[in-house]
Amino acid sequence: MTESNAIRRRSGPIWIALMGVAILALLVTLYRNQAVELVAEEEAGEPASNGTVTFLMEQQWLIGMKLAEAQRRELSPQVRAVGRVVPADNYTAIISSPVTGLVKDANLPVLGQRVRSGEDVLTIEQMPQVADAAQAALLRLEAIRTESERRRLEQSRAEAQIRLRQAEREWTRARRLHEEELMALQAVEAAETEYDAAESVVASYSEQLAALAEAPNLDNAMRTTAPRQVLSAPIAGRVNQIFKEVGELVQPGEPVLDIVNLDVVWVEAPIFEKDLAAVLDTGEVIFETIAYPGVEFVGELVDVSARIDEETRTATVIFSIPNRDGRLRIGMQANIRLATGPPRGVVSIAAEAVMEHEGRDIVYVLLSGEEFERRNVVLGERYGDEVSILTGVEPGERVVTQGAYQLKLQELQPADPGAHTHEV
Repeated sequence: MTESNAIRRRSGPIWIALMGVAILALLVTLYRNQAVELVAEEEAGEPASNGTVTFLMEQQWLIGMKLAEAQRRELSPQVRAVGRVVPADNYTAIISSPVTGLVKDANLPVLGQRVRSGEDVLTIEQMPQVADAAQAALLRLEAIRTESERRRLEQSRAEAQIRLRQAEREWTRARRLHEEELMALQAVEAAETEYDAAESVVASYSEQLAALAEAPNLDNAMRTTAPRQVLSAPIAGRVNQIFKEVGELVQPGEPVLDIVNLDVVWVEAPIFEKDLAAVLDTGEVIFETIAYPGVEFVGELVDVSARIDEETRTATVIFSIPNRDGRLRIGMQANIRLATGPPRGVVSIAAEAVMEHEGRDIVYVLLSGEEFERRNVVLGERYGDEVSILTGVEPGERVVTQGAYQLKLQELQPADPGAHTHEV
């Protein structure tokens, strides 16, 4: 073998390896360029589709699609805050006991009951002989012990009556079997003895209950001598809370009943210091509640607190709202909005037309009878069931309010528009 042939044999594998490395490097470069293009495309926010969706008429009818026209309206800038419903002054009253005594069942209303102004709602049986809290506690313990003993005896008598009825059935059965000569006389006598014993136990419990009812007790002793305080409702309204039950001891000044009149309620909310001037100029609030979505309530300014919270830089603002139908209840959350300037021209659409897509707010705009376009929109302020659009929709364009979700599904998984399918 010549030297040149040997060189060629050694160089063959080397060239093959070099070519393989070159091909691999080329593939890596192509893949990297493609990845860079994809990343750049994602960063540029280019959507996977052009945002145009074909949706046939019969599909629109099937889902009951609805559209609404974008309109230019004159609306004021707004401030939003979260407040709560509270009782209005002179529309709530807490009735307290003026003396030490026991709450009696006479006149005491139940929770939620409506009462009239001047109606007797509370009777306190005064306890002048109770010199201190220790004696009052002993009196209460005695009443509890007596009641507990009475309930125990009633339960025991009920159980004894069950055993008495069982013994009576056994005695009757024994007599019948003895008459048929199927049972000995001794068994009949034993059944009769069991019946007599059960009857005696029931009679014993009845006697103990009668003695307990007739025995003198502190409560009965006070009933004829202790004076009674009868209190009336200072306002008409509904019993909102009962702090004491019948028979409980109450001290002077302790609350017993809370009465609330819901004909007028207040809404209080924290408003930032920078917005207080606008609140004072407007003097009106519009708010919604979770209980009645879409229903707007209007209130008038009552007061702005004289102190600004140093941490939150807010002041408590109070508005008065008529509430004759009683829909607003104490403690409800109120999502309020306040006009903070003169009206300005904005484009508004129905809020239900706005959807979220890849982290952006979108709407679907009608281009033709069966063609829709997805638009990215920038939202402004919300006004009840409408929202202002800063960019993305022009006045006069029609947006989808019902059926937008089906359009989104069609865009993500498009069906053949020529097939006239009923699948939406």
